Amino acid sequence: MKILYTTDIHGRTHCFDTVLERAAKAGASAIVYGGDLLPLGRDLFAVQQAFLENWLPDYIQRCAGRGITLLATLGNMDLRGLDGLFHQVMDSSGNSLSLLDESIGIGGYTFVGCAMTTDGPFSLKDRCLRDLPDSVSPFGG
Repeated sequence: MKILYTTDIHGRTHCFDTVLERAAKAGASAIVYGGDLLPLGRDLFAVQQAFLENWLPDYIQRCAGRGITLLATLGNMDLRGLDGLFHQVMDSSGNSLSLLDESIGIGGYTFVGCAMTTDGPFSLKDRCLRDLPDSVSPFGG
């Protein structure tokens, strides 16, 4: 089984297209997006919501047309408030699987998703693990 793995696409549609073309050319049966899937912009919630509703479903269908399954998780730059919509889009296609805090078995391999990252210098802290035992998470964890 050939798998193409990528991350930090940040909604750049030309990058998604390049990934799909390379996966198809290589004969990959799956593409795994490891986070930071959604675009950045001034009104972050609106931009990311529009991408999930209007662009991603078509991309998933284009992957299906090439016989490629899409697996994806969100990352620290993808808003936590859109997790439900992300699951809805991924679950409704029949050819994509959400790895957002889930594990999925395909072709004898188990893919484990985790959207949390270590605490970095970025301003968005929705999915940030704290480095020190006395660090406090904004979500109480």
